[in-house]
Amino acid sequence: MSRSWVPLLTLLVGLATTAAATWFAVNYFEAKTQAEFTDAVSESAEDVRARIDSYVALLRGCSGLFAVQRQVTAGEFRAFVARLRVSADYPGVQGIGYAARVRPGEEEGLIARMREQGHANFKVWPEGSREEYFPILFLEPSDARNRGAIGYDMYSDPTRRTAMEAARDSGRAAASAPVTLVREVERSEPGGFLIYVPVYREGDVPTTIAERRAAIAGFAYSPFRANDLFREVLGASQNVFKLRVYDSAGYGDSRLLHEQGGGKDGGRFKSTRKIDVAGRTWTLRFESQPAFEARAHGGRIPLLTFLSGTLVTFLLFYFTSGEARARQAAEQTARRLKRSREAQRESEERLRLVAESARDYAILMLDTNGAILNANSGAEQLYG
Repeated sequence: MSRSWVPLLTLLVGLATTAAATWFAVNYFEAKTQAEFTDAVSESAEDVRARIDSYVALLRGCSGLFAVQRQVTAGEFRAFVARLRVSADYPGVQGIGYAARVRPGEEEGLIARMREQGHANFKVWPEGSREEYFPILFLEPSDARNRGAIGYDMYSDPTRRTAMEAARDSGRAAASAPVTLVREVERSEPGGFLIYVPVYREGDVPTTIAERRAAIAGFAYSPFRANDLFREVLGASQNVFKLRVYDSAGYGDSRLLHEQGGGKDGGRFKSTRKIDVAGRTWTLRFESQPAFEARAHGGRIPLLTFLSGTLVTFLLFYFTSGEARARQAAEQTARRLKRSREAQRESEERLRLVAESARDYAILMLDTNGAILNANSGAEQLYG
């Protein structure tokens, strides 16, 4: 039976196997890259949350200083912050400060004390009559930007006031909505926020909200520039993903706090994480960068799999085709020999029949040496 179908079957099976192997390689690297992206996103979100928690712990320590020591001077606060090694151990934070509660009529006494401590131009600003004030008394490190914020009444700003009231009433840390930080108004740089920890006169958190409002003495706080914070926390991930951070449970450019990576939307891999930041929900939207997405192709491995599989398939097809042709030629030769032998036997049989039918004649078949090979019955009768 002819086996001419074997080369074609070899070709089809080889191409199908090559396609399956290429598909497997592509999907393997796709799944591997997706898993790497998911791990990077989870790790980054956890890094941000852990970093915020460390800042809150820092502010709690600072609030403890003012809770146990009624009068803290600028020098004492500077020495306290220096021991904390804020710049070295808490990178990303703009500073750490304290804003005291000042009731109407107490401004002049506060101004006098602050000027005695080295702030020659100290004043409470913005000007205006309010029910109470919470001016910034201390803010370290004492660089030009932070020195310019001294005396600013944060309670005069509605966004800051909302966060301060939330911290005061809950007794816990509270973050603000996005704000423009003091001394950056001229740059109009968005993406700033603050975290407040309340300080009560008696140290412990009072039981009721009314008691907390009456006992509030001030706030330990830290200002942050979101761009600096995320650059510090996620600096090594800029080639992995683009990031948008929204100060809300969903999306909306009006609540955009930070954007990293830029470029157009439409990353191949996407993921969203929500984290709690001192009572506020941040939505972190991650999209993969082209440099990272290139890993999903597996480099040259899928291409090499396809090319090598195709080459091997066609080599097998070539050799099996040659074998099939050789087998077919041998079968044809065998059939010709068989037909030749059959024709010879038929010829010999016809000759035998002719010789047998000629009984009146002697017919002898001799070889080249003259030996009798065959004789008909007529030769037997004549010669015995």
